Amino acid sequence: MVGIVAVVMMLAACNVLGLGGPTGGRYPDACESLDFPARQCDAIVAVAQANASIPPETVTSIDILPPSSQGGGLVGRRMVAEVRFHRSEAPDQTEEVWCPGITGENARACSPDPQIGIYGGLDHDVPCTGEPPDGCATLPPTPRPAVVAIAQPLHVAALDIPLDHLGSYEVEVGQAGLPDGALSTRSATLGEPNPETFRLDYGIMF
Repeated sequence: MVGIVAVVMMLAACNVLGLGGPTGGRYPDACESLDFPARQCDAIVAVAQANASIPPETVTSIDILPPSSQGGGLVGRRMVAEVRFHRSEAPDQTEEVWCPGITGENARACSPDPQIGIYGGLDHDVPCTGEPPDGCATLPPTPRPAVVAIAQPLHVAALDIPLDHLGSYEVEVGQAGLPDGALSTRSATLGEPNPETFRLDYGIMF
């Protein structure tokens, strides 16, 4: 009876420590056991290979493994997997693949359903050198009604942007007239935030 209890306790401890979970294995066969869709798994390996600067022709096989750590010293930073490269004329090399907490869900290696991010380039900040309201910067004045009346809003229902080269794109969407330089509202959406045929790794800034 004592022996049975000891075995049960040992198995429970293994589960608590995560030792009973998937161990990974040969890529790409082990991707499913780690709950990685094929596209995410491919991206994880690509990131690891780029970080390791390993020539593809020297790799004989690849293992994809579960993360060995959950935190990286930064808020929200997490390891998503480890990738081990077996090479013909060099020692094995293991690379950790990490994901940031805020923008990680937009990266192909970090999310099973990555979305192309849309980011605004303006912020509202009122610096203070002391406790508010003392020491705070003066807020800008309200736009004058006469200037508001002649401002020109910009609304573009749809815009197709052909992608014909790798790298950054700067696209002029249109021109607007801001009353006394004040921007009231802005918004943008993508017709397809998760395309299959291309990827914008750094998202869209507007």
